[in-house]
Amino acid sequence: MHAKAHSTKCEIVWSGRNLEGAGSTAGEEVEMVNSFLSRCAITTKYMTKSARNDMLTVHAMGWNRRKQENLHVLLAKRYVKTITMLEGETQKMKDTCEELGCPEDKVQQWVNDVRDWATNDNTSGDNQSLQRSIEQLFLGLCQKKACLYRQTDSNKIRQLQIQEEEVERRLSAEQQTTDSLIWPWEVQSDESVSILAQKKVFDAYMGKRRLVEERAIIVREMRQHCLYLRSQADKIRMQMQHVSCGGHSDMTQEGRDGLASLLKKRLADVDTHIQHLSSAYSLAIGPNAPQWPDDSVENHDQDSDISEEDPDEDITHTLPPP
Repeated sequence: MHAKAHSTKCEIVWSGRNLEGAGSTAGEEVEMVNSFLSRCAITTKYMTKSARNDMLTVHAMGWNRRKQENLHVLLAKRYVKTITMLEGETQKMKDTCEELGCPEDKVQQWVNDVRDWATNDNTSGDNQSLQRSIEQLFLGLCQKKACLYRQTDSNKIRQLQIQEEEVERRLSAEQQTTDSLIWPWEVQSDESVSILAQKKVFDAYMGKRRLVEERAIIVREMRQHCLYLRSQADKIRMQMQHVSCGGHSDMTQEGRDGLASLLKKRLADVDTHIQHLSSAYSLAIGPNAPQWPDDSVENHDQDSDISEEDPDEDITHTLPPP
């Protein structure tokens, strides 16, 4: 959510933090590429159309090249960061359940109760229009307040004047007032457990759940990266074999020798890259990771999916051999 501008029920149903399969993505990954290419605007606005297209193409190719060279490093760091955050969220959920008196066998029930509460609209009668008006006015004030904060924070002089303690105090106060906004008429009087308590358990559960999904997504990306480079190496070997068997008869012998040399160099680069990423991934997963499997797991993508019953299932076995 960009500015907590939606109601709590809307957030429970549609927030990326509460959607199955979303992981811990922010949903703004495409904007990172746009932000990188936007630095060309200062010069490209004075160029012709063809020169502008060439400049953007060169920058996009540079982005792809750096991503290809550093993908294994980024995935390894992302995995380590996710594991650290998952440990913190697991402890947070445990502490929340102990504080609210929610046993482990009741967590799923509380989560389902919150979802049912968010999807069911029991508001009816003459007071409905008044309640909607109050909600709209409050959310409009929240949006205006967020806009004012954004304008204030964009002022560099203002940023220098505000002390770090003041910023933390303001953010803490904002979080306490907007994290779980539930209107009095939305709380059912006949409920045995307060919906506010269930919402806290729901948030802790979803935070842990998204990180478990993120761990599975990262391992799947690692495995796909390994498989892609291995397929590229196999294609290069097939091309080398085709050249050594007399292929490309329209080329001279010197041309075939030059092509074979280029293919050997490309194969050496790919093999070196495979070794580097395998080492990085093994180091990130840790010394307790299982042995690399054989090619029989090559079509085993679904194994990395995490079930509701066992969210801590070990999914590192899906990685392919180096």
